[in-house]
Amino acid sequence: MRIRKPGKIEIILQLLLALVLMVCVFEYFRAAQANGCFPAPSEQGCYPWGGEGPAADGWNYESKEVYLKSLLVEMGMITTAIATPFLAFGILSGLISSLLVLGLGVFISPWLVATL
Repeated sequence: MRIRKPGKIEIILQLLLALVLMVCVFEYFRAAQANGCFPAPSEQGCYPWGGEGPAADGWNYESKEVYLKSLLVEMGMITTAIATPFLAFGILSGLISSLLVLGLGVFISPWLVATL
C-alpha cells in the first residue's frame, strides 16, 4: 500500500474537516460535564436531552449517553474522511472517497450508536 500526498483541494478539505473535528472534540468534553435542561433549566449551558424544545426530534438528543456516543461516531467518521485522500489513487478519487465517507456516515450513524 502506498501513501499519496494529497492535492491542494484535498488539503483544503482536510483542513476544514480538521477544524470541524476540533469543534467536535471540544463539544464532547463540554457535553460530558453538562447537565440536562429537562424538566426545567437548572443552569446556563445545559443540554436539552430528553425530548423537549428544538432538539425533540433529534435521535441523538435522546439521552446524554446517546449524544456522547453520536459525537464519538461523528469524530471517527471525520477522522476517516481526513485520512482517505492519503490512500486514494488520485485527487478525484480522494475527494470522492472523503465525501462518500461523510455521506454514508450520516446514514449509518444511528445504527453505529445503537451497537456501541
